[in-house]
Amino acid sequence: IEEIAVSGRMAVLNISTELAPEGEEFYYRVGILADDFGVDWYVHLVIDRAYIMSSIDKKMSETRESISASEDKVDNDLQRSRIALYASIVSVTVILIILSVIFVLRIIEPLEVLEREMAAVAVMRLEVVNTHRPLSTLKEVHLMQVSFLQMIKNLVEYRNFMPASVLQDDDDDETSGQEHPDVSSTEASNTRTSRTSGGGSSGGTASRVAGKAPNLYTSDIRVKRVTLMVCNMVGFLQVADSHKVQPLISRYLTAGLHHLKISKGLPDSFSGDRLYASWNGVRICSSHRVAAYQCAKDLCNDKTLGAKLSIGLASGEAKCGNMGCEGMKKYSYIGSLSSWVHVVERIGRSME
Repeated sequence: IEEIAVSGRMAVLNISTELAPEGEEFYYRVGILADDFGVDWYVHLVIDRAYIMSSIDKKMSETRESISASEDKVDNDLQRSRIALYASIVSVTVILIILSVIFVLRIIEPLEVLEREMAAVAVMRLEVVNTHRPLSTLKEVHLMQVSFLQMIKNLVEYRNFMPASVLQDDDDDETSGQEHPDVSSTEASNTRTSRTSGGGSSGGTASRVAGKAPNLYTSDIRVKRVTLMVCNMVGFLQVADSHKVQPLISRYLTAGLHHLKISKGLPDSFSGDRLYASWNGVRICSSHRVAAYQCAKDLCNDKTLGAKLSIGLASGEAKCGNMGCEGMKKYSYIGSLSSWVHVVERIGRSME
């Protein structure tokens, strides 16, 4: 009453009391409402406590269900995110693997081709190389291919003017089967130590003759101005069967190769005491006549030989190139010049 007198309003009371004989509890609430006419209304609110608790339990249950549903949704979202992440990782990995394989193949494939072609080049099978193959776009492999093709180009040029006995593939000879029936194994394997007569072409002996069809073999035969030399030891037949022949031949060849190297001459072949050499055939030598004359003069004046020499020189045009058949091919000089050099050597010997 005092509070009403002061404020004109009565405070709200929350009363918990037993209103039923069964002992049920209720919430009791009293409130005052004032209208615009100055009339105060007293509102008495009675609520069953069990109803309130059940409402609270229901709300809490709904809240828990909502939280559980949210957690399930979050878990499902996380699971989908993980699956999507794993799928992305697998996709990226597969793509990287595919790109790596493609990249490796782009590197390995031209390298494998280079390996096969280099194996062919090692036995001078230059025709196997495909010089019109597209080059790789990778810089390192591209440079290797360009260098290799340049090497092939140079080797083709060198092969045309190099003795075939040097360039011949030994594997072809070893797998060619039996020797030619007209050539015995002794003649094919032994090196002649007796003096040979001059022929139509200056050349050495064949190491073996393969049992293949004697197909003509020619490779870029050219007409060139060359100088040929034939060198013999005077009186060689007198010591050919003695024990002194080996040291004599060793000194003879050592001196001959030394002077040929100085004069830029090429030793073509050697048989018995006969040494063949040439200038401006395989190796370019502009002053080949002067160089050949100087070489012959130095050989005759060489005191380390211990023997007299008979040397023939001839200079002029001759057909040059690798000639013969598959079983026997050699860089040779064809023409009257190769005969004249033997004639000059024999004339010089007869004048001693």
